[in-house]
Amino acid sequence: MKELTSLLLIVALCLIALFSCGNNSSSASVDGKEESENLVGTNNPTDKLSKKEVIDRMNKANQDPSQKSDAIQMVKDLKNIKTRRLGEGQAKQSTQEQIRRYEEVKDEPASADQRKVANQICGCLNSNPLFKTAKKSKSSEALIKTLGEDKDKEVKAMQDCYSNIMVPAVKDLGKDAGIFSKKSRKELNRKCLNGKNDFWIHIGAYLTRNNGL
Repeated sequence: MKELTSLLLIVALCLIALFSCGNNSSSASVDGKEESENLVGTNNPTDKLSKKEVIDRMNKANQDPSQKSDAIQMVKDLKNIKTRRLGEGQAKQSTQEQIRRYEEVKDEPASADQRKVANQICGCLNSNPLFKTAKKSKSSEALIKTLGEDKDKEVKAMQDCYSNIMVPAVKDLGKDAGIFSKKSRKELNRKCLNGKNDFWIHIGAYLTRNNGL
């Protein structure tokens, strides 16, 4: 009886040891699985990454440099297109606004400053010995034929009458510069150029006749 009790005690101890080893093996297996599923980042030990995240990072790091370059260029191109479209839209809107504002005042008499600029340009034109002949021309071809091919300096001086007086007059007017120049030019054409704008086109053609323009 005593021997049987001792035998049963030994068997019980062996079973306990067996189950204990099994649990440890299972725990080690689970721990090993968790370690394989979760890797600790080298830069931040608390930043645990899955296998998929690690592979994704490796793929990005090993990506073909040309592909990266193409992707970057694509982003830049899209940004440039968006910026250009925005600029074009703003320019179009600004032009439309200037046209609208000019339509509101185009029939009003020129202001004192606008008449002053027109008179100054007229005075400059009349001081040029070729002006009276030039303004009678009905076309660019007629002007070139009348003046000949060696009067660039004199024709340029007539063009400068406008630019050298008008540009300083409007440089500080901001968005009103366009309206001021149009109103002043209309007064100038009325007083000195028989109400037409063709004169400026003709002398421009003369000065660019050899440039294929």
